[in-house]
Amino acid sequence: MEIRKVAVIGGGAKGSQIAMQVAISGFPTRCYSRSEKTIGAALDFAMSWVKKCIEKGKMTEEEANAALARIEYTTDLVDAVKDVDIVIEAVGDMLGAKREIFAVIDELTPEHTIFASTSAYIISSKFADSVSCPEKVLNLLFFDPALAEELVEVIKGPHSSE
Repeated sequence: MEIRKVAVIGGGAKGSQIAMQVAISGFPTRCYSRSEKTIGAALDFAMSWVKKCIEKGKMTEEEANAALARIEYTTDLVDAVKDVDIVIEAVGDMLGAKREIFAVIDELTPEHTIFASTSAYIISSKFADSVSCPEKVLNLLFFDPALAEELVEVIKGPHSSE
């Protein structure tokens, strides 16, 4: 399956960096938080981060503008996930919250959407049954900080398909 659009659920420090890294890598990305304040902080961070990258010569202004153009910040969950190929969940490590988030998102996403959690502590088999197709659930570990470390580990569960 080809990944064309990505949603990151959670616009805090971790989620906003992951969303920015995904956008820099060339994917149209939506970063969702239920909080306007968090979304504002995520956008401010992105603007500040690309400015520093330009000043340090790590990114051209054109590259920065292209990355920023690929990322959309929203407090509308339906809009955030409506047509994405993968959802990357980056909220706190609370099993109940993850189960609830994935159950809701499962109802809003296309049938082919992959569900990934960034949790290093809660394995996907603990919440995979909260979606209609558990074989589409995995853990996706971004090394910290996500914008400095380009390493990502994909962890399949016993329920995950190839």
